[in-house]
Amino acid sequence: ATYGELVYTAADGCITPETYEEELTSMIRFWTAQGASMITGQRVKDAAIENVKLGKNQGGNAPYGYKLEFSGEMNKHGRMLKKKVIVPEQAEIVKKIYSLSKTMGIGSTKIAKILNADDAIRHMSPNGKTWYAGTVRDILRNPIYTGYITYMRRTKTGEKYKSLSPEEWTMANECNENLKIMDVSYWNEVQRLNEERAKHYGKGRKNSDSKGSASTGKLPLLDVIHCGHCGRKMTNGSKYNYGKTKTGEKRKSMVGYYRCQTLHQGGDCKGCSSYRA
Repeated sequence: ATYGELVYTAADGCITPETYEEELTSMIRFWTAQGASMITGQRVKDAAIENVKLGKNQGGNAPYGYKLEFSGEMNKHGRMLKKKVIVPEQAEIVKKIYSLSKTMGIGSTKIAKILNADDAIRHMSPNGKTWYAGTVRDILRNPIYTGYITYMRRTKTGEKYKSLSPEEWTMANECNENLKIMDVSYWNEVQRLNEERAKHYGKGRKNSDSKGSASTGKLPLLDVIHCGHCGRKMTNGSKYNYGKTKTGEKRKSMVGYYRCQTLHQGGDCKGCSSYRA
């Protein structure tokens, strides 16, 4: 009512308050409805957790390496349930990704570049065009490939998603051999190596003399310029140069760069990875 808008409900019709008493009544009514909605959401979440522990599929799209097929079972609403089934050709690529991570000790960006260098593998990416570092990273972190269905690997706060630690995940109590692509021991070793690699590079950045991040540099065309080859918006790839004067005073200067997101993520683009501002 404050903004001149009419409020309707399916049951009561127009309930726009015109007096303080009606406004208070509406506030209590909506507060009660919101509480009921939160309780229902929690019940759905609790039911999903119990189903995952029992190894039941929770719907949604199938991760790379799997496809969905009808299971022959019906839910209580009379809808046909689906199950995940391994796609052999994709499963081999999953194994290759894990092998590259473990044997070569490289990260998701370099793995994506290796996959894109092979046309046959590149066209077997999830989008059928190119592999990206984020896709490879998600495959390397997903325990579904060990045969264990997992729930709550990340949570949403507002419009942003936050990855949760493995200790916070909900996993099936038993391994589903029909979904198993990797051995648990192999998967755990890859996680350990990736954690060590992340700590190593994180420590290097922490111990640097930088007093600012390259991403904080101001580039005049940052929200306007796009790569002329792949069409994606360019991001900030600015770098800092460090040095000392004759008196020993530390100095730094920023060199502005526009960075192609496709190449930065290991994708296929015919342009340069970065351009001087």
